[in-house]
Parts: sequence; structure tokens; C-alpha cells
Amino acid sequence: MKKYIALILSVVIVAAAIPVGAYRVGDVVGYALTTDIAATINGYDIPSYNVDGYTYIVVEDLRYYGFAVNYDNATRSLAVSRNYAQNWVSKSYSKPAVLPHLIGKRAYSLLYTDIKTYLDGYYVHSYNINGQTIIRFDSLAAYGTVAYDNGKREISLNILGINYNPNPINRNSVSMIGDMSADEYRELNLFLSNFSEAYYDPDDSYYTDPDEQKIMFAYLHSIINYNSVKNKLYDSYYYGIPASEVDRILNRFFGKTVPHKTPSNSKVWKYRDGIFLIPAADGESYGAFSLATGMYPNGNGTYRITFNVYYDESVLGGNIITDKSIYSLSPETVYSRCSYEGNGTAIVRPKVYNGENTYEIVEYKVN
Repeated sequence: MKKYIALILSVVIVAAAIPVGAYRVGDVVGYALTTDIAATINGYDIPSYNVDGYTYIVVEDLRYYGFAVNYDNATRSLAVSRNYAQNWVSKSYSKPAVLPHLIGKRAYSLLYTDIKTYLDGYYVHSYNINGQTIIRFDSLAAYGTVAYDNGKREISLNILGINYNPNPINRNSVSMIGDMSADEYRELNLFLSNFSEAYYDPDDSYYTDPDEQKIMFAYLHSIINYNSVKNKLYDSYYYGIPASEVDRILNRFFGKTVPHKTPSNSKVWKYRDGIFLIPAADGESYGAFSLATGMYPNGNGTYRITFNVYYDESVLGGNIITDKSIYSLSPETVYSRCSYEGNGTAIVRPKVYNGENTYEIVEYKVN
């Protein structure tokens, strides 16, 4: 068994070692990247990263997966061994899905460390990230069977003496919200709020044609964000928005626009000479906004989002929300200043627009 372990670990050392040269402790020698590949031990997820194309895990996490991890400061070493007294996995973790544009992004700096890591006495190459030690996941092949399933995007270790997960993880049921950065969460809320502030509701019976609703969305979005069409009269009876502006906004948020014509049986909009026209009327306040409560992969490149809609009571008299910090609030903290209006679900698809990572709406429904 020891020869087998030595053989595997010697291969890992050769493959993973990077010349240390004149590195000093704490020097940045690379980066641990965000990965969509899940690492599992007996069917239980363990946090993972990508380093030079390989899956790495945090050594200290192994304490929850049937291993003993002991640090010796005198020798500056970390010793890992199977803890045969522990025959269960004691950590509850489910790897969330990763948005395509975030795969391969830097999660942590890899720091050179003088702490040596040993698996049952055999040295394996390691790095320091955020005060913890990481090693290649496949170095654990010394303890069981390591296999990779590209269809599931999962690298797994099965070992004897540890319980197997009786309820395999359905990754489509794991929300991504808790794993988002503050900026990512805010940007998602800003995207969703474009629809709530314009009162977009595909099921609104006031509209006789779905295209009417989208034209109205483009019109209100332009008023709220650009003020380019507000109170611009045509023939003293109509406000309007150029069809080119409708195209731009709808392509941005829906990935497609509407025909340049009067919508069927429309009670609101008419089209004339490149302009969509609406009867002139007083406006209203645009204080509604949305906060995402969950985001789940559908497995086809789209994501299902659940969200709550709120109204900022401080927005009155035709105004819009000017306090942009409101989009960073959590649903648990927003009640003190805003009223709850309802909830909804959306299907979104990630996209790049004008060089920025964003989304477009596939389906949208409010309750």
C-alpha cells in the first residue's frame, strides 16, 4: 500500500510542482480561479478551485470528510491522514452554479508558503490561499478512487469507511445568491429593477397585444434613465419614442425588438413615420424596485430567479429612485423603509452588452 501511495504522490509532485526560485513566504506565485467543476467525496461537495487546469481543495476542509489534519509549528508542516474513528461526513456544503463569465476569474492569490503538507508521510505540493492550504484533489487517489465525469462537471473521490451521501445533490436547486459578491448581487437587482420600476407585467389585461407592453417598457425606461422622451409632444396630443430607441432598449433587455407598426387592436400605442405614439397624460412616480431572493441554473444556459418587489415610499411626484444603495439591500433589511408589493419569477440568459456582462429576459412574471 505504501508503494502505491508513493507512486501516486510522486506523479502528483512532478505534475504540480512549480519552481520556487527565490520566492519568499507570502509572494504571489499565481491564482486560484473560480471553477464550475464540483469536487465530491463520497457524494458530498467540498469547496474547489482551479489552479493551472487542475482541481484544488482546502486541506483544512478534509477534517469534515473523514481525515485528520494536524499542524506542527515546530516543523512548519501539515500532516493529513485518514481518521478511521470518523466514518461520516460532517460538513453541509453544496457548490452553487457559476455564471459563465465568472468561470476562470481570480478567486484568491496563490501565496508561496514554507509550510510542507504530507499525506500519510508523503510530501505533496501546496499553496496558501487566504490563510489556508490547498492541494490537488487527485492527490487523494492514495485513499480511494478518483474519477472525473465531464457531463456532470464533477471530480469525485470514493473511499471506504465513510458514509455515502444518501441524497445526491440536485445542483439546480442550489441558489447562487449566497455565493455572489456584493457587486454581482447589486447588478442583478439593478437589472431586475428595470422591469419593476417600469411596471412591466406581461399578464396585464390592460394591454391587448404583448408588443404594447414592450413598447411601454421601452418608453418608461427611456424616461427613467435618459429623460430623452419625457413630455416630448407630437401634434399636441401625443408623447412619443423613436422606433430606433425602442429597438435599442428592447434588444438590450429582451434580445429582440417589435415590428415597426401599430400593435394589433392597440388601445394605447400607434405607429407613424418612425415614431411610436401614446396619448399625452400625466406621469407617475417610479419608486418600485426588485431584490433577488434566489437564482438557480436551468441546465440550458438560462437561470431561474425569484425576487420580491418593493416600493420606496420616499419617491413621490413623478420622481425616480436616486439612492442607488437601495439595490444592495437584502430582503431581510429592506422593510424598514419600503413597502412590500409582491414577488415574481424570471428566466434570464447571461449576455455581454456593450462590453459589459449582463442578462436578458426570457420570461418574466409578477404576482
